[in-house]
Amino acid sequence: MARMHAGGARFEDGQSFDFGGMWFSLSRHGEELWVGRPVVEGQAILGAEADVTPLLTCLVRQLALASRVGAAPVEARLVDKVVLERGCLDLPRVYLERIEAGQGDSGWFIGDAERDEGKGRDRELMALSVWQLFHLRPALLDVLALPPGFMVILGGEAIEAVVNPSNENVWK
Repeated sequence: MARMHAGGARFEDGQSFDFGGMWFSLSRHGEELWVGRPVVEGQAILGAEADVTPLLTCLVRQLALASRVGAAPVEARLVDKVVLERGCLDLPRVYLERIEAGQGDSGWFIGDAERDEGKGRDRELMALSVWQLFHLRPALLDVLALPPGFMVILGGEAIEAVVNPSNENVWK
């Protein structure tokens, strides 16, 4: 916020601002402005003016992971859509793959990492918002700042592989 303020941003009571694809609000408490979570479309479950530590921690983890694999981060907003294979969030191993997408779509797909394509099983797809993943399987959010062309395999909550657009496993 200090950097934003130094760049000319003004902060006032009741104002909301986007920081890293996550919306925050300001509210006056005495002489201080406190940063909190606003209630915006799809985020009511996060609560207004609640502790922002989980959201900021998520942003830090996303940026650290992108840096670790040598990628320029691309935000996925909390209200953006994620397409997934129905039931995959309950599976221990999943893969995530990101493509270029339009506004309101994160470009991320999440599927069963153990799925045998040769068995001809039809995939039933569904869509959730990033904010819903925040509650259903929070470890998935760590990778969502990776740019299009990346694929990630998670075993449980641990990253097993990160494959870049050149098809190289860059996870160390």
